[in-house]
Amino acid sequence: MAQGACRYDDGGRGAASHAGRVAARTLARVAHPRLVAIVPAFGAGGTLRRTLDALLQDNRGFVDEVIVVVSGDDDRAVGIVAGYGRAMLVRCEDRLSAGAARNLGRRCAPTAARLLFVDADCAPAAGCVARMIAAAARTGAAAVSATVKGAGAGMIGWLRHVLEFKDAERGVGVVSATLLCDPDAFDAAGGFPDMWPGEDLVLCERLGRDGRTILRIDEAVTIHLHPGGWRPFLEHQYRLGRTSAVARAMTRMSGAGFVQQRWLTALLPVGRAVRAAVWLARHEPRGLPLFILALSLYVAGLMSWTVGFSRASRQCS
Repeated sequence: MAQGACRYDDGGRGAASHAGRVAARTLARVAHPRLVAIVPAFGAGGTLRRTLDALLQDNRGFVDEVIVVVSGDDDRAVGIVAGYGRAMLVRCEDRLSAGAARNLGRRCAPTAARLLFVDADCAPAAGCVARMIAAAARTGAAAVSATVKGAGAGMIGWLRHVLEFKDAERGVGVVSATLLCDPDAFDAAGGFPDMWPGEDLVLCERLGRDGRTILRIDEAVTIHLHPGGWRPFLEHQYRLGRTSAVARAMTRMSGAGFVQQRWLTALLPVGRAVRAAVWLARHEPRGLPLFILALSLYVAGLMSWTVGFSRASRQCS
């Protein structure tokens, strides 16, 4: 397995740093791949096939190879990868964060001219990758994100989308659910931090400080399949809040004052709720009545996020 030259936040220079724990199997390799998609997978047996079909069939001709980094005990995902001719399996016995898994995938693609990071529960729509490539070529952007549209899980899925995947406004970092990156810019920024979620906040901040352009484009769409269940919903909001604070403490990015001055945390629920209402009014006005009807449920998720942010802020100070 090829070893990269750049040290990433997870402390490794290449796959060899995981000696004895990582196994890779090339099912079919492109000699000089133009674009390599990297998919971190943990417990992704239920959604991975949908992701690979979207990359290798719906966007065929633009994705040369897919590297799937499977961590933990997930034989179902391993079996799914084996059925695809242009997929490479990288397996790690230990569970990896999404950030560490993506970095490992990058180190296994040293000749890639473009990197496309795709979550294992996302399916880029037909034409998505081509439009992202065109936008990067047209603007010189170091990172181009697809617009995330939610699917599945009914009301829970809709609330998760409003809380987590509102389309980034100008000046706001993009999400890494489906993210095209220039390899040199990615390496210079140090890759992703070894964390999940929140790893995209840190990467975008570093790219911005390096003077790189980051875009989200409307014409490229990826479909995110939201999981169901109220308990997973609340638990994930807690994780998002916690890593949001950690990312701000790491980088001193916008909003770091909420970590440094913990009393300001009390303002966050109101601010986030207002921002969600404004976003809906601008981009999805038909969702405003639903937002009002589901406000108590939204607030429950918001408070879980705030508790996570507050506790992490205490630990970071």
